Amino acid sequence: MYVERDTLGSHVYTSRANGSVVRQLTFGREVATGPVWSPDGRTILFERRSGRYNVTSDLWRVNVDGSGAYPLTHDGRSSLGYLHSTWSPDSTRIAFVSCEGRKCQTRVQDIFVMSATGGPRRRITWSGDNNSPSWSPDGRWIAYYNARGRPLDLSSSAELFVVRPDGRGRRNVSRANDASSSCPGTKVA
Repeated sequence: MYVERDTLGSHVYTSRANGSVVRQLTFGREVATGPVWSPDGRTILFERRSGRYNVTSDLWRVNVDGSGAYPLTHDGRSSLGYLHSTWSPDSTRIAFVSCEGRKCQTRVQDIFVMSATGGPRRRITWSGDNNSPSWSPDGRWIAYYNARGRPLDLSSSAELFVVRPDGRGRRNVSRANDASSSCPGTKVA
């Protein structure tokens, strides 16, 4: 899977590993970015930017055969976009980075979770600048980086946290003596 720019925008394509059987999955004047395969291999999640200067953004999904493309978010208002989108291991939910309300004005990001078929999104982080969500193999935890009260700088100020997909059980595991014991049934690497 890859993204290629043309005269109208950029689009998501799939092909076999040897480069044969190229299939274009997105069309139009929009910019498609950040495609991610679902773990079950049936669907691709991507961000679609549109409007003047491509500043409005929504999350979309499309079947790997190119059928069934539709938006998962409909607000088109995230000035930061929908970044670092990731599927739950069972392909039923997605986590992503975006902003809401005043945080968009300060460019501070949070982690959100929603159904992989659309619907309301749930904000699961509330403080600091948050980034890079990653699901545990059993889908019970989401690991992410947090910079408390300042823009995220992964080189120096970020700490590693875990939280349940419903927003409960938030823990800083970068300060734990044994990070794997902070998240039962999983390991943090």
